[in-house]
Amino acid sequence: AFEESDKRDELVQRIVGSYDKNLTLSNVKTSDITDREKPLKFDYDFEMNNRVTSAGNETYISIDFNNDFEDMIPDEKRLNDYMLDEKISRSYTTEFEVPKGFKVKYLPESLSINKPDYKFEVSYKQTGNKVVLTKKLLMDKGRIKKSIFADWKKDVKQLKKMNAEQIVLTK
Repeated sequence: AFEESDKRDELVQRIVGSYDKNLTLSNVKTSDITDREKPLKFDYDFEMNNRVTSAGNETYISIDFNNDFEDMIPDEKRLNDYMLDEKISRSYTTEFEVPKGFKVKYLPESLSINKPDYKFEVSYKQTGNKVVLTKKLLMDKGRIKKSIFADWKKDVKQLKKMNAEQIVLTK
C-alpha cells in the first residue's frame, strides 16, 4: 500500500519527524516496508529550521529532533503493565558539519542507561569538522512492567533532557 513515493515519504515523516513543521526530509530511502519480518531502515537527508540560536559570540545548535518515548509515560493510576505495539530497536546517526570559521566549544556528555528491560545510549563525538550524534534505543520485550514505572519515568526524563541538549560553537 505504501509503494507510491508520496505515501512512503508521508510514513517516514510520521515515524522520523512526528510531523515537525520545522523538519524537511529529502533523498528518502527505505528498506522493503512491506516485509514485516525484517527491521525497517531509513536513510534520508533533512533540513531543520528554528534550531540555531546566537548569543554574543556563541551559536547554539540542536541536532537531535527525536522525542523518543516522551509519549509513553504511564499514568500514576495505571495498574497494569504498559504493552507496546512492537519491540523497539532504534539506531540513529546524525552528522553535523561545523561551518567554516567556527569551532566546537561544547558537546553534550554521553548518556548510558542499561536496564534489563531497556537500554538507552546517546553520545556526541567530534571527528574532524563534523559532530556525530549516535543514539541507540532498545526495548526488546515490547512492554514496560508496572514494577519498573518509577525507573522508566526517571530514565525517559534523562533521555528527554538529552534530546534538548545543544552543541555550542564559537567563531
